[in-house]
Amino acid sequence: MSEREIIGEISRRFQKTTSRSRHLVCGIGDDCAVFRQQAGSDWLISTDMLVENIHFDLSFHPPYKLGRKIVAVNLSDIAAMGGLPEFMLISVSLPKYIGRSWLADLLAGIDDMSAGFGCQLIGGDTVGGGELSFSVTVIGKTDGITPIYRYGAKAGDRVYITGSLGQSGAGLEILRGGLQADDPELAEKLIEAHLNPEPQIKTGRMLAERALATAMQDVSDGITTDLAHICSASKVGAVIYEHLLPGREQLERICAGTNFSALDLMIAAGEDYQLVFTSPSRRLAENTAEITRIGEVVCGSGVRLVRLNGTEEDIAWRGFEH
Repeated sequence: MSEREIIGEISRRFQKTTSRSRHLVCGIGDDCAVFRQQAGSDWLISTDMLVENIHFDLSFHPPYKLGRKIVAVNLSDIAAMGGLPEFMLISVSLPKYIGRSWLADLLAGIDDMSAGFGCQLIGGDTVGGGELSFSVTVIGKTDGITPIYRYGAKAGDRVYITGSLGQSGAGLEILRGGLQADDPELAEKLIEAHLNPEPQIKTGRMLAERALATAMQDVSDGITTDLAHICSASKVGAVIYEHLLPGREQLERICAGTNFSALDLMIAAGEDYQLVFTSPSRRLAENTAEITRIGEVVCGSGVRLVRLNGTEEDIAWRGFEH
């Protein structure tokens, strides 16, 4: 079964149980669950797993940056709802080959990333195991601001992205030896995007405070899949344009003469941890740095890509599958 099929099975079984708690606002199906104890005070909760040799490779991922990353990818879910991180729990399966010094560096990375966003580690669990894995639960707050859900996009909205696409995927392939960048500064930038991503908490919060986004999601599995989630939840379709994708020319240069496609890295590699969102605003990208319009919301379903030559193709759900 695919990851999407497994989640579908779980959703069908448990979505009907949401009436068990009057405090639940949003259950399975968004970046975070949302629960409310009093009016104007919503709490956000999300959990994620990271497993050795699936989500990270210890042969090139330093423990300090791995510690930062396991926090960042979870804070990214809070950013996608326009929230502020508050608490975090981390459970870890530790194999015997992890030493005290390595663990100290990992914890330093966890501490630095969480402290940078005012997030407090409040507990977790530890167990011995055959491979290194983490389960992280993050709890955030809205502080009176309405969360931004995946549903809410409307035909006529524009599709926007923060930052650039494909940098993390390119950085991973450089680390694996499949890609090379002649420019050392560019290579370092792409590698850093993979090893040490930065959650877009500030931008997500700005969009929520100004009520600029109708729907939003973080880009973890590739924009083809993550934008498809928005379309599915909102019961609309989307069209994005290859010539508008940020960072395209840079990736095309390093992919030239290789078996790698800059376009595939941008739309399907994942782990960008940027925010893809929809908005009726026509001037948002002009007034906000690091935000780019890449397409529009249309009637229908799915996600279509308009290539540089004008041809169209369906690209929905082509992102990373665990």
